[in-house]
Amino acid sequence: MKYFLLFLLGALISCSSPYVDNSSIPNTTMLVDKEVPQMSRSQVILAVSECESSGMRPSMVMARKKVNGYLTDVPVDVVCLPKYK
Repeated sequence: MKYFLLFLLGALISCSSPYVDNSSIPNTTMLVDKEVPQMSRSQVILAVSECESSGMRPSMVMARKKVNGYLTDVPVDVVCLPKYK
């Protein structure tokens, strides 16, 4: 019984995860609306047609930008999602 407990303890210690050094994690920044490039109309049409031609449904990712003093939605990205039947 004592050997079994020692074996079990050794197995648990050997399966523990190593220490992770947080200084090796790269710095990331979050883009705000002023820095996100807006898609043109032709880019949106091309992205939607590519999604539809591959048998998927397009989903628009929108951002809010101030244009002429008013907030408006602008397209930022088009994501292809699977079709549900």
